[in-house]
Amino acid sequence: MPAGYEVLFLDQGTTYNIDINMILTNNLPYDLANTAARAQVKKSYYNPTVIAEFVVTMPDPPTGVINISMDANTTANIAPGRYVYDVLLKDSANNVSRVVEGILNVSPQVTSEF
Repeated sequence: MPAGYEVLFLDQGTTYNIDINMILTNNLPYDLANTAARAQVKKSYYNPTVIAEFVVTMPDPPTGVINISMDANTTANIAPGRYVYDVLLKDSANNVSRVVEGILNVSPQVTSEF
């Protein structure tokens, strides 16, 4: 299955949370049972430095929903700009596949916390 492509927008200093629905070509959910997931953010595909890592959960694996999130402290430490990210899955046979990739746009925080 080729990776999906999504452009994400994140406000610096806020909690970020999004669900990704994995649907097979026959319109059935991708069963995520017995899989692990990981998602990272980098400045470019070729830069080895990880800027941030998403917390990845699968609240109900048979439904095919992957949740990626970052808390406000994490997003506050990401400089405004354009980044790349991807979400990888590893199955019980240790096969790794990229399921989502794209651009992460981080907009700066203007107002200080109150």
